[in-house]
Amino acid sequence: MKKTKLHSQHLLANAKMAPFGGWDMPIQYTSIKEEVNAVRTAAGMFDTSHMGIAIIDGDDHSELTDYIQTNNFSGAPMGKAVYGLLCNEDGGVKDDLISYKIATDKTLICVNASNTEGDFQFIQKCIQDKKFKVGFHHLSNYGMIALQGPNAMSELIKLESFNIDAVKNADFKKMSVIVLGDIYLARSGYTGEDGFEIFAPNDKILSFWKSLENNGVIKCGLGSRDVLRIEAAFPLYGHELNENISPLDAGLEKFVDMNKSNFVGKAALLTRPLTFRKILFSIPESIPRQGFEIILENKKVGEVTSGTLSSKLNAGIGMGLVNTGCSFAENSLMIRVRNRDIPAKLHKRNFLK
Repeated sequence: MKKTKLHSQHLLANAKMAPFGGWDMPIQYTSIKEEVNAVRTAAGMFDTSHMGIAIIDGDDHSELTDYIQTNNFSGAPMGKAVYGLLCNEDGGVKDDLISYKIATDKTLICVNASNTEGDFQFIQKCIQDKKFKVGFHHLSNYGMIALQGPNAMSELIKLESFNIDAVKNADFKKMSVIVLGDIYLARSGYTGEDGFEIFAPNDKILSFWKSLENNGVIKCGLGSRDVLRIEAAFPLYGHELNENISPLDAGLEKFVDMNKSNFVGKAALLTRPLTFRKILFSIPESIPRQGFEIILENKKVGEVTSGTLSSKLNAGIGMGLVNTGCSFAENSLMIRVRNRDIPAKLHKRNFLK
């Protein structure tokens, strides 16, 4: 398995480690509940250096970024971060990504760890086939820390390695990015809380991690990260997203700009029928898991795609996909948990504000 630059720090902290996307990653340090609470009430930090980070530069960097993903990147202002989907020609989702407009001739992109190699090969093929005038550079010597929580900004400005005035005076808005030398500092994340993602060369990432640790920021693993993203109803590739599911099936239509002249998969999405409908639900006293059946009138109509226990709600919560052909009342669905059908309460928005 691959190891991030921070791997030794996780071992020193006695983190519980496990494989994820080909990397040996920390699952938890203390308890998932404690780590989730830290992010919801103060600040927590995650090693996200396993993600795929790359720079697209050159005359056509914006055009290429628009072509490979579904959202409108060219129309975004400088310093904006844009969430979108990489689709195949049939409109199925290859991955989701964030594209950061860091300069007039340069884009920073971040893709999922398990899909990095395939995504980058896909982008290289698009460059060759369409003859985009760009350079494509995998920042394999970079690491990434996600600093998340209501106190993220106050913790960030304690880092002596930053130009503190530059950080304090930056026009930081949600889903934005600023460039500080060879560091990219983005106000984005995957928890539903305010926070930042720090992209930096490996030696600086190690320094930032140690400084945050010395300042008392709680270290968090992938276990708490999963609970946090489900509470925020954020999709995860391999769960809510895969190549058999379109962005429209996954309820992500607001990140698909059909007014763009073209992007990979657009033609298919214009005619592809909806197959699924995304639902959010909670159940009492049980934890839903991926693959559990969703039941209507004693018949399977879908599957749970993600599930966890939310200590904030004191309930099992989850996301699922149900067949578009089925019609159901608001609270008529059941989740089959170990041969027992439990009534599901449907949620229209994120589980937590």
